[in-house]
Amino acid sequence: MPDHKMRPAVYLAFADMLLGMIPVVGTLIDIFLQPSRRTSKVINEYVRSEYGVDCDLHLERPFMHAALEKKQQQSDFWRKPVAAWLYLHIPDFFGLIVLVLMGWITVAVSKWAWGGMTYLLHAVAGWF
Repeated sequence: MPDHKMRPAVYLAFADMLLGMIPVVGTLIDIFLQPSRRTSKVINEYVRSEYGVDCDLHLERPFMHAALEKKQQQSDFWRKPVAAWLYLHIPDFFGLIVLVLMGWITVAVSKWAWGGMTYLLHAVAGWF
């Protein structure tokens, strides 16, 4: 992006960083000014005008889309819609796996802690 188009976004991000250190003021700025959305809007408008991109698909995981485009140039397999869709959703699958594991670990630790607590309560009650 040209400097003259990016400069306001950089100033806004800098102001957000400085004012964001003040507890209430930082939150209010994030809510009402929304500096990250304004910066994204400037960048998206530039990409649309400069490159004629009409879809917003490139905004979601742009590195994945760039890698997929490179793979599609080298192999017919990646041009298949199902393969491309699966490739672009790999982070979603890993995220789901992590969430399931976190839930399972939380339940297991809770059961373990509850079992330890009941054991201690029975032991203490047995002393009296």
